[in-house]
Amino acid sequence: MYVKRKYGVATQVYVPLVDGGAQDFEATPVTFDHTSVGDVQVSVDGATYGVIDDTTANPSHIGNGVYKIELSATELTGKTTIITLIDQTATKEWEDQAIVIDTYGHASAEHPYMAVAESPERAVAFSDLPIVMRSSSDHITPTTGLTVAGTVSKDGAAFGAIAGSIAEVGNGTYQADLTAADMTADLLILRFTASGADDTFVTIKTS
Repeated sequence: MYVKRKYGVATQVYVPLVDGGAQDFEATPVTFDHTSVGDVQVSVDGATYGVIDDTTANPSHIGNGVYKIELSATELTGKTTIITLIDQTATKEWEDQAIVIDTYGHASAEHPYMAVAESPERAVAFSDLPIVMRSSSDHITPTTGLTVAGTVSKDGAAFGAIAGSIAEVGNGTYQADLTAADMTADLLILRFTASGADDTFVTIKTS
């Protein structure tokens, strides 16, 4: 099973479990072992597997054999997170299952750019928007050490300075933290400029 989630943000994933040695979903809620050889384990970027952070009724059965797994922000601070659900008892209650999660929306994520499906809430602050500033000389090379300014057009209105802040991450990548005031529109067009770099435009449709 493969999904995408935003880098460094606590979230939930949903997974069906199948009865051990059968084809039907595991509709009867099962109990998970969260000891050192836990049934639910997590690996971030190929590191050694460890027991999931939230061991309180996690995963939880939501019905019809589908379980919800709560993931902490720490468990999503990598490029790829893998979750395994393996019954450690001799007679397995469910078939082995794995979830592969690619992250997005951060310079250190597997996909640094914001996913197309990302739809931030209107009038709610939105942090860690990744920006790549490329050299105005060759229009390719990411450029470091810039002072980046941001402006925004809200629902087709004239561009005005953003209230939020912009910080350099590294390797020509920057991050913008937008305030709730910056996000008060259904459609935002953001323009980022700096001396020595091409302008970068980002479009956001809020929900």
